[in-house]
Amino acid sequence: SVRSRLLDISTSVAVIVTAAVVAYSALVRSKSSTSRETSAVGYYDDWETFLDYGIRVGNSSAPVKLIEFADYECSFCARYHLPVQRMLQEMGDTVEYVLVHSPLAQHRFAIPAARAAECALEQGRFAEMQDVLYAGQDSLGFYSWSTFALQAGITDTSTFMRCIRDARSRIRVDSGMALSERLRIPGTPTYVVNGHRVPGGGPDTLRSLISAVSRGKIRD
Repeated sequence: SVRSRLLDISTSVAVIVTAAVVAYSALVRSKSSTSRETSAVGYYDDWETFLDYGIRVGNSSAPVKLIEFADYECSFCARYHLPVQRMLQEMGDTVEYVLVHSPLAQHRFAIPAARAAECALEQGRFAEMQDVLYAGQDSLGFYSWSTFALQAGITDTSTFMRCIRDARSRIRVDSGMALSERLRIPGTPTYVVNGHRVPGGGPDTLRSLISAVSRGKIRD
C-alpha cells in the first residue's frame, strides 16, 4: 500500500540520517582528540607577567616555567592532572609549575573549587587539595567544602571555611579569569611553556615541548 511504502521510505531516511550523524560525531571526536595532541601553536611575548597571576609551585629559579590554565570541573584537566604532576616530579627543580585559575562559565562549582584551592594553599595543602578536587570531580556540589578539606588533610576546617567565605579567596581567581579572557584562552587545560602555548596536549606533548625549550630548539 501507499502507506506502507511511505513508512519504508521514512524508515530508510531515518537510518541514513542516523548513520550520517554517527559518522559526523566520530569525525568531530577524532579532530578534537588530534587537536589536543598538537605542538605549540602560539607565543606570548609577555608570558613572564603571567607568573604573577598564578599559584607557583616548585623552584622559582627553574629555567622552565609550566603555566597551566585550569578549571576544576574540566574533565581533561582531571585526566591529565596526575600524569603531568608525575612528569614534574621526574623533572625536579628544572621546571616550576604555575596554576592560573580559569574556571569556565558553564561549570557551576569551578569558582568555589578554585577558592577552596586558594584556602588550602593558606594551610599548606594546595597540592593535596588539587588531587582531591580532581579525584572527586563528580562529587562537587554533593559534599561540603569542609569534607574536601578533611580529605586533603586540613584539620582546621573552621579557618578553612572562613577563608572560603572571605573575599580574599577570590582575588587570584578573578585575576586568573581576567587574564584568560584577555588572552582568549581557547579552553582548559591550556599550557604555556616559557611563552609557548599548548591547548590541551597530555604529558607526552608537554614533555617534548619542555625538552625542546630546555635545549633551545624552540626560539622565542
